[in-house]
Amino acid sequence: MAETRRDVGRERRADVPKDSEEFKNVETIFKANPTEGVERFYFSDRGTDHLDITKIERVQNRQLKDSVDNTRGRLKELLESFDEKYQAGVHSRWLFHGAGSADALNKITKDPIRGFRPEAARHDGEKNIWGYGAYFARDAAYSVHGNYCKARDDAGKRMVLLCLVECGLSCVGEGHMRIMPETHQQSGDRELPYMSLVDYASNPEIFVVDGQQAYPAYIIHFGKG
Repeated sequence: MAETRRDVGRERRADVPKDSEEFKNVETIFKANPTEGVERFYFSDRGTDHLDITKIERVQNRQLKDSVDNTRGRLKELLESFDEKYQAGVHSRWLFHGAGSADALNKITKDPIRGFRPEAARHDGEKNIWGYGAYFARDAAYSVHGNYCKARDDAGKRMVLLCLVECGLSCVGEGHMRIMPETHQQSGDRELPYMSLVDYASNPEIFVVDGQQAYPAYIIHFGKG
């Protein structure tokens, strides 16, 4: 099946074929529950497996992807200079972000350098509970049922972003934090900084990072099944 492509500003979006492995992989992440033994604190009684994905778009913004790739390279180099091995799934994660409107979502995906701008958003309506930065959720349920996915497409379906986020080392955040603290790991006269703030150290569900650490890879359109 041929992909449908459309240009939106600086970025190009490609519809992911519903019968493709790529579609199934994104759908699995969207509908997944935490692995066995891992509890979900937020909306533990409401998942996303009952929702119907009507479309998945792959965001193809080369400039923005290169910017985030460069950030990944710098974070990886920094970790390795402190003898920390960079691990996908630990230092980088697939996380969800709900936009307040279709216009806000478009601005994120079109930006050539930093799609997520913390100054343009307020977590929980008024304040940044776990620190200043761009907020992402481990589970789609948080973005969906927390009413952060206010963006709708032309058919009235809600939209959520699935993002590849460079989290690095994480520490528990507090509302007043605007600068990442240091880990106290030293290499010469340098100390390794944390690279993300989280809600809970042992079982983080919310991650807060600088906007240049996240790439909005997919737009998931969904509605009630």
